[in-house]
Amino acid sequence: MLDERQLDGSRHLEIVGEIAGSETALYIVVDHDGALAEADMTLELNGEPESVAFEADPGLVDWDDMEFTLTSERFSLDARPRQDGDLDISLVVRGATL
Repeated sequence: MLDERQLDGSRHLEIVGEIAGSETALYIVVDHDGALAEADMTLELNGEPESVAFEADPGLVDWDDMEFTLTSERFSLDARPRQDGDLDISLVVRGATL
């Protein structure tokens, strides 16, 4: 996970990992007040690359603990921190979990 703080006080996070055997990259921008400003993900589904933009719902994010839920029309992503500092991420696509 890459977490960069910007001069304007915002945080830019990049989380790269693997979901269902495909490399997945999650990009998140948190504004200086701690609200989710932007969240999108790139992943491969059925051999095709796909980009997903998540809705900004600040009530679903705890940035201090890096615990968050992101939703879009087709996807729901839950991230929970582990004690070793990594994140456990689950992704639900149209009712089917990857």
